[in-house]
Amino acid sequence: MDPVQVFGSLAAIIVTALIAWRMFPARTPLDDGIVRRNLARYAPDARIASVYLSKNAKAAVASLTSPASSIGLAVRMGDRVVCRILQAADIKSVQVTGETLFLVFDDFTQPNIKLEFEPAVLAEAAPLFDALTTVNGELTHAA
Repeated sequence: MDPVQVFGSLAAIIVTALIAWRMFPARTPLDDGIVRRNLARYAPDARIASVYLSKNAKAAVASLTSPASSIGLAVRMGDRVVCRILQAADIKSVQVTGETLFLVFDDFTQPNIKLEFEPAVLAEAAPLFDALTTVNGELTHAA
């Protein structure tokens, strides 16, 4: 293996990544409209009542009137918004500590999510998960 080729290829990859990072920045924070639009695209039958944005505006929780006993979740990952409709069977545990809402999922493909909210927003968003804890007996909700 020729070191010149290895380091030359590595330099080319780094330069290409830096050019792509400068040309296509993903700096747009989530807002109410982006969350509603992406959740509607992900689940056209979902009816969104309200949206609760995290402090850094990279994630949001949405209360849904339809489907019943479910919560919308939108997370900005890079330049995309990943959405899910959460039901009691999807969540292993929910912990509320200070201004943080920590979601542990039962699905190994979904990483755990730590959401930091303003105190007033957390007071409205945390009770959404109480409805799921009454449906799923194994769910532990620590307040």
